Amino acid sequence: MVPGRRAIFNEETPMARIRFCVIMAWCSLLAGTIVFGRARGGDGGVIFGKTSDGTTVKMYTLKNARGMVVRLMSRGATLVELLVPDKHGRLADVVLGFDDVAGYESERNQYFGATVGRVANRVAGGTFILGGKQYVLACNDGPNHLHGGVKRSLDKVVWEAREVQTPHGPGVRFDYVSPDGEEGYPGTLKISVVYSLSDGNELRIEYEASTDKPTPVNLSNHSYFNLSG
Repeated sequence: MVPGRRAIFNEETPMARIRFCVIMAWCSLLAGTIVFGRARGGDGGVIFGKTSDGTTVKMYTLKNARGMVVRLMSRGATLVELLVPDKHGRLADVVLGFDDVAGYESERNQYFGATVGRVANRVAGGTFILGGKQYVLACNDGPNHLHGGVKRSLDKVVWEAREVQTPHGPGVRFDYVSPDGEEGYPGTLKISVVYSLSDGNELRIEYEASTDKPTPVNLSNHSYFNLSG
C-alpha cells in the first residue's frame, strides 16, 4: 500500500485545500553519481528529453551545502535521483529510476519516483459514490482503478515547473490542473507539489490541491529506495 493522506473536499467549502509534508532525512550511505549537462532554461530546468507525443520534459537539480543532490523531472513531478553523501563525501543514488524519458514511458516503469493520484492506491471496482452520485473511473488493475488511472494519471502528465526558494532551502514547484472528468473524477483539481532540500539533508515534499467540486484526493510519492546505494 502506498502511503498518503486521504481527503474528501467538503461541499460547504469546495475550494478547500489540503497540505501535508513528507520529510526524508539521510546520514551515511555509499557512492556513485550521474551528471546531466544541458542548456539551462529561464525556469531553472534543463531539457531531459521528450515524451512520445513530442512534449518537452525538463530536469531540475537541487543541491545543499553538505553535497546532497536531488534531481526532479517535470513528467509526473518525479523524483529521478537522490544522491546522498557518506561520511567521506562520496555520493550514492538511493532511488530507482531511468536514464531517459523513454524508460519512464515503458512498461518497466512501476511509478518510479512519481507523484501518484488523483487517488494513490486502488479504488475497488473502479467506482465510488459521492454525494449520492456514482462515479466510474478508468480501470488499469483488472477491475480496479490504480494510482489515478490509465492515460492522464498524475505520473504520466507533464507538469509546469520552476525553481523556487522555500523557508527550508532551494526547491522546485510543480503545478498541474486536472480538468473535470479526467480519468472519471469529478471537479477541476489544481495541484501543486513542492520539493525542497535543506542543509540538514532533509528532502521535503509538500502537496497542495484545490477543487471546485467535492472529490476524493489522496496524493503521494512512489519512490523505491535502495539504501545500500
